[in-house]
Amino acid sequence: MLKNTTTLYIPEGTKSFNIYISSYENIKKLVIPESLTDIRVEVLPISIEIIEVNPNSKSYVVENKCLYTKDKKTIIACFSKEKDIIINEGPEILGTRAFLLASNAENIELPESLKTIYSNALTNLGKCKKINLGKNVENINPIFMLWKYDVTVTVDEANPYYKVNNNILYSKNGEKLIAVLYKIQGEFILDNSVKEIGDQSFYQQNQMTSIIVHSNVDTIGKSTFYLCDNLKEIKIDKSKLPDGSDPIPDAPWNCPYGLRAVFWKQ
Repeated sequence: MLKNTTTLYIPEGTKSFNIYISSYENIKKLVIPESLTDIRVEVLPISIEIIEVNPNSKSYVVENKCLYTKDKKTIIACFSKEKDIIINEGPEILGTRAFLLASNAENIELPESLKTIYSNALTNLGKCKKINLGKNVENINPIFMLWKYDVTVTVDEANPYYKVNNNILYSKNGEKLIAVLYKIQGEFILDNSVKEIGDQSFYQQNQMTSIIVHSNVDTIGKSTFYLCDNLKEIKIDKSKLPDGSDPIPDAPWNCPYGLRAVFWKQ
Protein backbone atom coordinates (compact mmCIF):
# COMPACT_ATOMS: atom_id res chain seq x y z
CA MET A 1 0.00 0.00 0.00
CA LEU A 2 2.78 2.44 0.93
CA LYS A 3 4.46 1.95 -2.45
CA ASN A 4 1.38 3.25 -4.23
CA THR A 5 0.54 6.40 -2.29
CA THR A 6 1.92 9.87 -1.71
CA THR A 7 -0.04 10.42 1.51
CA LEU A 8 0.22 8.43 4.73
CA TYR A 9 -2.81 8.64 7.00
CA ILE A 10 -1.93 7.29 10.43
CA PRO A 11 -5.13 5.54 11.53
CA GLU A 12 -7.27 7.20 14.19
CA GLY A 13 -6.87 5.34 17.46
CA THR A 14 -3.10 4.93 16.98
CA LYS A 15 -1.19 6.28 19.99
CA SER A 16 2.40 5.46 18.98
CA PHE A 17 3.94 5.34 15.50
CA ASN A 18 7.46 3.89 15.43
CA ILE A 19 7.48 1.71 12.29
CA TYR A 20 10.40 2.41 9.97
CA ILE A 21 9.02 3.60 6.63
CA SER A 22 12.04 5.73 5.69
CA SER A 23 12.56 3.85 2.40
CA TYR A 24 9.17 4.95 1.02
CA GLU A 25 10.32 8.24 -0.47
CA ASN A 26 7.22 8.44 -2.65
CA ILE A 27 5.37 9.63 0.47
CA LYS A 28 5.09 13.42 0.46
CA LYS A 29 2.40 14.03 3.06
CA LEU A 30 1.80 12.78 6.60
CA VAL A 31 -1.56 13.11 8.38
CA ILE A 32 -1.47 12.74 12.18
CA PRO A 33 -4.67 11.71 14.00
CA GLU A 34 -6.09 13.14 17.20
CA SER A 35 -5.12 10.00 19.12
CA LEU A 36 -1.35 10.05 18.39
CA THR A 37 0.89 10.87 21.37
CA ASP A 38 4.26 9.47 20.25
CA ILE A 39 6.15 9.57 16.95
CA ARG A 40 9.83 9.12 16.11
CA VAL A 41 11.15 11.36 13.34
CA GLU A 42 13.89 8.92 12.30
CA VAL A 43 11.32 6.37 11.07
CA LEU A 44 9.91 8.80 8.48
CA PRO A 45 11.05 9.30 4.86
CA ILE A 46 12.93 12.56 4.20
CA SER A 47 10.63 13.12 1.21
CA ILE A 48 7.80 14.38 3.44
CA GLU A 49 6.89 17.95 2.48
CA ILE A 50 3.59 18.38 4.30
CA ILE A 51 2.46 17.35 7.79
CA GLU A 52 -1.14 17.85 8.86
CA VAL A 53 -2.38 17.38 12.42
CA ASN A 54 -5.96 16.79 13.47
CA PRO A 55 -7.05 20.14 15.00
CA ASN A 56 -8.40 18.27 18.04
CA SER A 57 -4.99 16.79 18.85
CA LYS A 58 -3.83 17.41 22.40
CA SER A 59 -0.25 16.37 21.58
CA TYR A 60 0.88 18.13 18.38
CA VAL A 61 0.52 21.24 16.29
CA VAL A 62 2.04 22.42 12.99
CA GLU A 63 3.30 25.93 12.40
CA ASN A 64 5.72 27.45 9.88
CA LYS A 65 6.69 24.04 8.40
CA CYS A 66 7.48 22.60 11.85
CA LEU A 67 5.81 19.93 13.95
CA TYR A 68 5.68 20.98 17.60
CA THR A 69 4.31 19.60 20.82
CA LYS A 70 0.92 21.15 21.52
CA ASP A 71 2.41 23.77 23.88
CA LYS A 72 4.96 24.69 21.17
CA LYS A 73 7.80 24.17 23.64
CA THR A 74 9.44 21.29 21.72
CA ILE A 75 10.39 21.18 18.05
CA ILE A 76 9.65 17.62 16.94
CA ALA A 77 10.44 18.00 13.23
CA CYS A 78 11.17 20.75 10.76
CA PHE A 79 9.98 19.55 7.34
CA SER A 80 10.75 22.68 5.30
CA LYS A 81 12.53 22.03 2.02
CA GLU A 82 13.87 25.59 1.83
CA LYS A 83 17.58 26.46 1.94
CA ASP A 84 17.09 29.18 4.55
CA ILE A 85 15.14 28.19 7.65
CA ILE A 86 14.17 30.51 10.50
CA ILE A 87 12.59 28.90 13.56
CA ASN A 88 10.17 31.26 15.28
CA GLU A 89 10.78 32.34 18.88
CA GLY A 90 9.05 30.32 21.61
CA PRO A 91 10.29 26.70 21.59
CA GLU A 92 12.70 25.70 24.36
CA ILE A 93 13.61 22.14 23.30
CA LEU A 94 15.11 20.84 20.06
CA GLY A 95 14.07 17.20 19.74
CA THR A 96 15.95 14.18 18.42
CA ARG A 97 16.46 14.26 14.62
CA ALA A 98 14.59 17.55 14.46
CA PHE A 99 16.09 18.48 11.07
CA LEU A 100 16.04 15.05 9.42
CA LEU A 101 13.25 16.10 7.03
CA ALA A 102 14.81 19.50 6.23
CA SER A 103 17.01 17.93 3.57
CA ASN A 104 17.83 21.14 1.66
CA ALA A 105 18.75 23.30 4.65
CA GLU A 106 21.87 25.42 4.20
CA ASN A 107 21.24 28.20 6.73
CA ILE A 108 19.34 27.56 9.97
CA GLU A 109 18.49 30.28 12.47
CA LEU A 110 17.59 28.83 15.85
CA PRO A 111 15.45 30.86 18.29
CA GLU A 112 16.90 32.64 21.32
CA SER A 113 14.25 30.88 23.40
CA LEU A 114 16.01 27.52 22.90
CA LYS A 115 17.30 26.00 26.17
CA THR A 116 17.74 22.25 25.60
CA ILE A 117 19.18 20.28 22.69
CA TYR A 118 18.56 16.52 22.62
CA SER A 119 20.84 13.77 21.32
CA ASN A 120 21.15 13.75 17.51
CA ALA A 121 19.06 16.92 17.30
CA LEU A 122 21.48 18.39 14.75
CA THR A 123 22.90 15.16 13.33
CA ASN A 124 20.92 15.55 10.13
CA LEU A 125 21.51 19.11 8.98
CA GLY A 126 21.19 18.62 5.25
CA LYS A 127 23.73 20.86 3.53
CA CYS A 128 24.10 23.24 6.47
CA LYS A 129 27.71 24.26 7.21
CA LYS A 130 27.32 26.65 10.14
CA ILE A 131 25.08 26.73 13.21
CA ASN A 132 24.96 29.22 16.08
CA LEU A 133 23.69 28.26 19.52
CA GLY A 134 22.06 31.13 21.37
CA LYS A 135 22.68 32.77 24.70
CA ASN A 136 19.98 30.82 26.56
CA VAL A 137 21.00 27.25 25.69
CA GLU A 138 21.77 25.55 29.01
CA ASN A 139 21.50 21.81 28.35
CA ILE A 140 23.26 20.22 25.34
CA ASN A 141 23.44 16.46 24.92
CA PRO A 142 27.08 15.55 24.04
CA ILE A 143 26.02 13.63 20.92
CA PHE A 144 23.68 16.36 19.69
CA MET A 145 25.52 16.43 16.33
CA LEU A 146 26.76 12.86 15.97
CA TRP A 147 28.66 12.04 12.72
CA LYS A 148 28.19 15.58 11.42
CA TYR A 149 31.77 16.88 11.29
CA ASP A 150 31.52 19.42 8.46
CA VAL A 151 29.50 21.99 10.43
CA THR A 152 31.08 24.93 12.23
CA VAL A 153 29.37 25.39 15.58
CA THR A 154 29.47 28.70 17.45
CA VAL A 155 27.95 29.74 20.76
CA ASP A 156 26.70 33.24 21.54
CA GLU A 157 29.32 35.04 23.63
CA ALA A 158 26.61 35.99 26.13
CA ASN A 159 25.84 32.32 26.85
CA PRO A 160 26.82 31.68 30.50
CA TYR A 161 26.97 27.88 30.16
CA TYR A 162 28.97 26.96 27.05
CA LYS A 163 31.72 28.04 24.69
CA VAL A 164 33.40 26.59 21.59
CA ASN A 165 37.17 26.69 21.05
CA ASN A 166 38.81 25.02 18.06
CA ASN A 167 35.54 23.24 17.28
CA ILE A 168 35.37 21.67 20.73
CA LEU A 169 32.41 22.34 23.03
CA TYR A 170 33.38 23.23 26.62
CA SER A 171 31.66 24.48 29.73
CA LYS A 172 31.90 28.27 29.94
CA ASN A 173 34.94 28.19 32.27
CA GLY A 174 36.67 25.64 30.05
CA GLU A 175 36.99 23.09 32.86
CA LYS A 176 34.67 20.49 31.33
CA LEU A 177 35.00 19.08 27.82
CA ILE A 178 31.47 18.40 26.54
CA ALA A 179 32.01 17.18 22.96
CA VAL A 180 34.64 17.16 20.22
CA LEU A 181 32.85 18.43 17.10
CA TYR A 182 35.39 17.40 14.48
CA LYS A 183 36.76 14.07 13.32
CA ILE A 184 39.91 13.28 15.30
CA GLN A 185 42.73 11.72 13.30
CA GLY A 186 45.41 9.96 15.36
CA GLU A 187 46.41 11.46 18.71
CA PHE A 188 44.34 13.96 20.71
CA ILE A 189 45.98 16.20 23.32
CA LEU A 190 43.67 17.50 26.01
CA ASP A 191 43.77 21.22 26.81
CA ASN A 192 45.39 22.00 30.18
CA SER A 193 42.33 23.91 31.41
CA VAL A 194 40.16 20.77 31.41
CA LYS A 195 39.43 19.11 34.77
CA GLU A 196 36.54 16.90 33.66
CA ILE A 197 35.95 14.91 30.47
CA GLY A 198 32.22 14.58 30.06
CA ASP A 199 30.18 11.46 29.38
CA GLN A 200 30.14 10.45 25.67
CA SER A 201 32.37 13.40 24.72
CA PHE A 202 34.45 11.23 22.34
CA TYR A 203 31.55 9.03 21.26
CA GLN A 204 32.46 6.96 18.16
CA GLN A 205 35.67 8.86 17.38
CA ASN A 206 36.85 5.73 15.62
CA GLN A 207 39.93 7.27 14.00
CA MET A 208 41.41 8.49 17.28
CA THR A 209 44.35 6.26 18.19
CA SER A 210 45.55 7.85 21.44
CA ILE A 211 44.75 10.59 23.93
CA ILE A 212 46.98 12.46 26.38
CA VAL A 213 45.23 13.33 29.66
CA HIS A 214 47.10 15.81 31.88
CA SER A 215 47.32 15.71 35.68
CA ASN A 216 44.55 18.29 36.30
CA VAL A 217 41.82 15.90 35.16
CA ASP A 218 39.98 14.17 38.02
CA THR A 219 36.82 12.94 36.27
CA ILE A 220 36.19 10.99 33.07
CA GLY A 221 32.66 10.00 32.07
CA LYS A 222 31.82 6.30 32.18
CA SER A 223 31.09 6.01 28.45
CA THR A 224 33.44 8.71 27.21
CA PHE A 225 35.25 6.43 24.74
CA TYR A 226 32.32 4.34 23.60
CA LEU A 227 32.89 2.95 20.07
CA CYS A 228 36.36 4.51 19.78
CA ASP A 229 37.45 1.31 18.04
CA ASN A 230 41.06 2.33 17.34
CA LEU A 231 41.84 3.97 20.68
CA LYS A 232 44.74 1.89 21.97
CA GLU A 233 46.41 4.39 24.29
CA ILE A 234 44.87 6.53 27.04
CA LYS A 235 47.96 8.18 28.51
CA ILE A 236 47.23 9.70 31.93
CA ASP A 237 49.70 11.95 33.74
CA LYS A 238 48.72 10.60 37.18
CA SER A 239 50.30 7.85 39.25
CA LYS A 240 48.39 5.11 41.00
CA LEU A 241 47.35 5.99 44.55
CA PRO A 242 49.34 4.52 47.48
CA ASP A 243 46.68 1.85 47.99
CA GLY A 244 46.99 0.84 44.33
CA SER A 245 43.65 2.29 43.23
CA ASP A 246 43.10 4.53 40.23
CA PRO A 247 43.19 8.33 40.80
CA ILE A 248 40.42 8.67 38.20
CA PRO A 249 37.63 6.13 38.81
CA ASP A 250 35.70 3.91 36.43
CA ALA A 251 38.50 3.08 33.97
CA PRO A 252 38.48 2.21 31.05
CA TRP A 253 35.44 4.45 30.44
CA ASN A 254 33.98 2.15 27.76
CA CYS A 255 37.15 2.07 25.69
CA PRO A 256 36.83 -1.00 23.39
CA TYR A 257 40.40 -2.08 24.25
CA GLY A 258 39.59 -2.07 27.95
CA LEU A 259 42.28 -1.59 30.60
CA ARG A 260 44.94 -2.62 28.08
CA ALA A 261 44.63 0.88 26.63
CA VAL A 262 45.03 2.75 29.96
CA PHE A 263 48.57 3.85 30.85
CA TRP A 264 49.11 5.59 34.19
CA LYS A 265 52.20 7.71 34.92
CA GLN A 266 55.06 5.57 36.24
